[in-house]
Order: sequence, then C-alpha cells, then structure tokens
Amino acid sequence: MIVSHSIRILVGSAALAVAGWGFLLLIDAWRRLGRWSRLAVALLAGQALFLTVAPLLLYAGLSVSPVIVLPLVGLVAVAGLLAARRRGPLPASPRGGDRSGTTALVGVALVAAPLLVLAVRAVLKPLYQIDTMLNWAMKAKVIWAGGHHVTGVLDHRVFASPDLHPQAHLEYPIGMNALLAWSFHWMGTADVRVMHLQLVVLVAAAAGTSWAVLRPIVPDLPLALGLAGLLTMPAVVNQLLTAYADVPLAFVWAVGALVLMRWAAEGERYLLGLATLLLAASLAVKQDGTFYVAAIYVGVAAPLLLRERRRVRELLASAGIVVLTAVPWNVYSAAHHLSRKDIRPGLARMRAQTGDLPPTFEGIFHVLTNPRTTLSAVPLAVALALVCVVRRRRTEAVPFLISLALVVLAIVLIYWNNVVTLRIVLLPALQRILMGLVVLAWLLVPPLAYAALASQDTYDETAAGGAAPASGGRRVRAESRP
Repeated sequence: MIVSHSIRILVGSAALAVAGWGFLLLIDAWRRLGRWSRLAVALLAGQALFLTVAPLLLYAGLSVSPVIVLPLVGLVAVAGLLAARRRGPLPASPRGGDRSGTTALVGVALVAAPLLVLAVRAVLKPLYQIDTMLNWAMKAKVIWAGGHHVTGVLDHRVFASPDLHPQAHLEYPIGMNALLAWSFHWMGTADVRVMHLQLVVLVAAAAGTSWAVLRPIVPDLPLALGLAGLLTMPAVVNQLLTAYADVPLAFVWAVGALVLMRWAAEGERYLLGLATLLLAASLAVKQDGTFYVAAIYVGVAAPLLLRERRRVRELLASAGIVVLTAVPWNVYSAAHHLSRKDIRPGLARMRAQTGDLPPTFEGIFHVLTNPRTTLSAVPLAVALALVCVVRRRRTEAVPFLISLALVVLAIVLIYWNNVVTLRIVLLPALQRILMGLVVLAWLLVPPLAYAALASQDTYDETAAGGAAPASGGRRVRAESRP
C-alpha cells in the first residue's frame, strides 16, 4: 500500500511538471536553463501553478481532481509549445549551460542522497501534530471528499464552520490544502501517512531549481555541499516531517527570492516571470507569506532605485501580479467570515505589552543563531554579505540584508500586538515562522562565499556572463543547446 500510494503521488507530481514545462516555454525559460536541471524547475513551476490556480477552481465550485486539472495542464502545455514555435531558435548562447564530468555527478549524488533519506522517512512518518491535523490534513480531506470529481467541493457550510474545528486557523489560504488533496485524488484515499512525500517532492524541486539558478555563478561542489547541508539541516528535516506548511512556504519563497535577486543582477525577463510565480505561490501556502513577499520586493527594489530606476517598473508590475493573486482568497474569507484574530494592532495594546519585546527578540536571536538546528545559517550569510558589501559585490548581499531586517521587524510587530499567550503559543512557533530566513540564508551561503572570496578577474567574468568554474578551477563557458 505504501509503495503504491508513493508511486501515485509521484505520478501526480509528474503531471504537474508538464504544466510547469508549458509555463517555462511561455516565459522563454526552458531553453535557457541547463538540460537536466530544468526538469526540477518545471516540477517546481508546476507545483507553484497548482498552488496559485487550484484555489480559484475551488472558489468557482470546481474540483481539483485529475478530471478538471489534467485538461488545464494540457492547455498550458499547448500554449507553451505554440509560444515556443512562434519565438523560434535561441539567437545567442544561454548563460550557465550544462557542465558534465565527475564534479557534476558528485554534486548530484550529494544533493540526491539526503532527499532519498527524507523520502523514506516521509512515507513512514505518522501524522501526530495537532496543528497539522486541524489546518492542513483535515482541510485537505474536506477538499478531497466534498462533492465529486467535477463540482461541489468547497461547501462553505462545511469548510468554514468553526463548530467542526474550533482551534483551526480559518484565515489560512488553501493552496497547500489543495495540493495535499491532489495527492489524495491520485492515491484514491486520504492517506495521511504517505502524504508527507508530497512535501518532500516540493522540497526536492526547490533544491533542483536552486541548483539551476546558482550553477552559472557557483562551482559545482560548493553548491552541492551547500544544498546537501540545507537538506540535512535539523530545523528543515524536523519541521518538514511534521507536515506543517512552514517548510514548503520557506522553500517556495526562498527560491522565489533567489530568482528575483538573479533577475536584478542579470535582467533576464524569464527570471522575473519565474520569481513572480513562486512568490505568488508562497501567498497561497500560508498568510505568513505576506510579509516575506513584501520584504524581498523591498529588498530588491532599494538598490535598483539607486542605480537602475527604469527597471523598478518591471518589479512593480511583478509585485502587482502577486498581490492580485491573493485577492480572491481575501474576498472569499471575508465573505464567509473566515478569521481568527490572534493579532489586533493598536497603540494601547503595544504600550501594555512592551514587556513582550525582550523575550521576542531573545527568541528570534536564539532561533536564527542556533548552531545545532540551523547550522548558524543566518549569522554565516550575514557575515558573508557584509564582506560582499565592503568589496562592492552587492548583488545578493544588499537584498538579503534588507529583507532579513524587514522580516524580523514584521515578526516583532506581530508578536507585540498578539492576543494569545506569548510564551506558550508564539515563542515556540518562532522556529517555524523564521524558517524562510533560514532557508534563504543557507541558499545564499555558496554564492555569497564565492563572491566574497573570488578574485576580481574571476568575479568580473562571472558577472559579465561567464559560467563559474566546475570545481573552483578552470572556467567553463556556456554552450548552446537545442
């Protein structure tokens, strides 16, 4: 049963990858990515499309079953093929082509090994966390079991009834619930044990996308070691296997933030298109995505305002699209009174709860600097970013430092205005809420380290469009691909 359900989840994920392939064709990304690494990008793009679009189907009274979704997947794929045919062949050599050889194979093995361990642990992991049962598994069951394969799935009289789940967060968006329901449809049952595998597939696609994006500017082995370290990080492993949405949110947002930074550095519009999709998907996972998305847009916009103001318009257009994707859920939740106001801002409340600030700052500092759970990812990335700023290599450094500061500020303000028990409820949750910063920091350690330590000639050549050396030695140029 476990093997059969696992295979069905993988087949369902492969179906979404076809939609991701069509999307990459539409934005002219497919032919510009590495021949093998683009498969992971297609998988992540397909999952992000589902996270963003599936709730719209539910609001319209439709199902997220294969009967409804697969024809839409086909439409995206056909649209992508037509766009690619009109566009014609790629006129110039793409940047960051595939590199082959021992270092590439070793790198792939380093990243694949912890993913395989995670996959095995995932299908054997029982579901026991109460928040997971209330906010993710139960809502996914409602979406899967309600109505039938075509219509009548999201009945607000069932889904929105607080009497059925008084402790659930009704205000959470339902993208992740829909993705889990997609797995239930393929398995034919709500197998809450094997459903963890869907989350591992998402993380694997995010790791592969990070490899594809960073490989042109970071040698294979340092990049692979960095990704392997992230996938074995205790904070990531422990939280992922609880089936909370925080790790999926962290990976989708962090990779979207990474792609947005690369767009700011390279100016390639396909990178902006991919970043827009991923950041929109993060809003569909959990409401925490709101301040994360705002932080990275401000972090990328700030240096652009100083040196390339004309490109800020493109960035604003991207941000506007992301905001628009969140409107339907806000309309639906307001119409059906889906809210549980744990945070109620006000000056009087802030004055009364000034004593909450010291433990909040202490909790944030402890989570971000803990060497055992996060491998000191954030302090290491901050130190490298400061070196890069001093050396005037600020492509990733400045956006990261700004977004880090803004996310921390947002969390402090949220905790300062809480109406629940700080020490019992909120402080333990910091390990999950800060996961986005931890993942982004660790993803940035390889490029920041390379930028901080590389010679001026090597750094200038990489920034000008060359590919990073395969193993820190001889530089490998990108080659054209069909």
